Amino acid sequence: MLKDKKFHIPFRYDIEDEIFVICMSEIEEFPNYITKISDNFNKYDNRVISSSFENLNLDSVRERSNGNLINIEHHSSINDYLMRRDYSYCVSLHKASKKKVDPFIFYTGKLPVNKVHSLNDLMFFSPMWFITQEVNGNILLNNLKHKTFNQDEWDVYDILDFIWLPTFYNGMFMIF
Repeated sequence: MLKDKKFHIPFRYDIEDEIFVICMSEIEEFPNYITKISDNFNKYDNRVISSSFENLNLDSVRERSNGNLINIEHHSSINDYLMRRDYSYCVSLHKASKKKVDPFIFYTGKLPVNKVHSLNDLMFFSPMWFITQEVNGNILLNNLKHKTFNQDEWDVYDILDFIWLPTFYNGMFMIF
């Protein structure tokens, strides 16, 4: 009987965060998928102590073959606070590692999105973005249908397209 069975379903505020964590930890090519940088990324410690001794847990940090670091943060919504937080992550990571840090935001939320956060007239935070709503999901879906119909094997990037397909632009509007 079902009532006698115990199910453990991990609680996450946002299921996209859970999927992001799984992709980042289990799929070696996922950082390349987001950054479009063909590099062999090595894992790097994503726990950093800030200058104010705050324990920061960044979504994902990878080291490139040239020694630079890539910080990839996932957001399904964005605001000034999150942009300031991501900027703080990059500064803290740079201070701790003494390495160049390239910030990326994997954004699965709604458009429009403000891509630059100004600190003042001379300083600003302008990370690189992978915005799923700017990707035509219909083209990706047709590519996957074509490969499936012709019994062509999917590669890892096709699988990632399939995983994130619900977040891509598809021209349909959902009412919640």
